Amino acid sequence: RHLQGLSLGYFDRRPAGKILVRFVGDANALRSWLARTVVTVPAEVLTLVGVSVALAFIKIDLLAAAVLPLLAALPAFLWINPRARAWTREGRTGQTRLCGLLGDRVAAVNVIKGVGAQEAAATEVQDMIDGVAEANIRRGRLDAWSRSLSASAALASLGAVGVWGLHCYLGGSLSQGDLLAAVWLTFLLRGPVTRL
Repeated sequence: RHLQGLSLGYFDRRPAGKILVRFVGDANALRSWLARTVVTVPAEVLTLVGVSVALAFIKIDLLAAAVLPLLAALPAFLWINPRARAWTREGRTGQTRLCGLLGDRVAAVNVIKGVGAQEAAATEVQDMIDGVAEANIRRGRLDAWSRSLSASAALASLGAVGVWGLHCYLGGSLSQGDLLAAVWLTFLLRGPVTRL
């Protein structure tokens, strides 16, 4: 609707390729967001709730042992995620601008005959490529830290449930089957914790 409401002058001042690249980039970002929000997040939340209820049913202490390491890692997740989203946005914006610039350069290749203009255009393109690469590298680093942190938190959770469950089993307040079920349920937490 936004594009339909723009004046004809907007379209006259911009090449069709640039508008199309922007539109396709926005559509892809929206599709990706919808797929994650509508499908993945509810399924992961349902898994977390189901595992939590099952652990509480087995023994409430085991639920606490599973959740405490995850809660300890929460501040780090809250610090990393906005930065990763910002670098993702910057990388996508840079890629969209780069595609538009390349479209302009390809369309204007017959018009530009001067060597200086070609070198300036090549430098501009290279600078944009470097900017996109840097944003993608930073986002990749933050994603790796986030995955490592979530895997570590899930492993700590699994260890805490295993140790506390073994203590309860040896004390006679937990059966062997309940201990194995609690460990298995805690192992199921790794996926949602890593993906959310």
